[in-house]
Amino acid sequence: MAEIKVLIVDDEDDFCMLLQDTVERMGHKADVCFTVDQAIKKLSLFKYDVILTDLNLGNQSGLVLVTHVTEKYPSTPIAVMSAYGDQDSTVAALKLGAFDFL
Repeated sequence: MAEIKVLIVDDEDDFCMLLQDTVERMGHKADVCFTVDQAIKKLSLFKYDVILTDLNLGNQSGLVLVTHVTEKYPSTPIAVMSAYGDQDSTVAALKLGAFDFL
């Protein structure tokens, strides 16, 4: 199986490290960002096979990143994660181009 490169975007350090470790134990590569701005910078430097972003990133929304990815990198799937998601957030993420809402 080919190595997949994953970008994880979440403002909770512990969750990022746990998810990064899980992805890497599966034999894939994972980079971590804590803000939308950091993620946009990483995306300008590296190609990712999939992006996982939190919905709430401190004072930023993961939906901003979804919009950026679907406009600039339309072939890169992005999924939104949230412990606080509701139906409106789910619909908004999917309408903006996220492939899933977890």
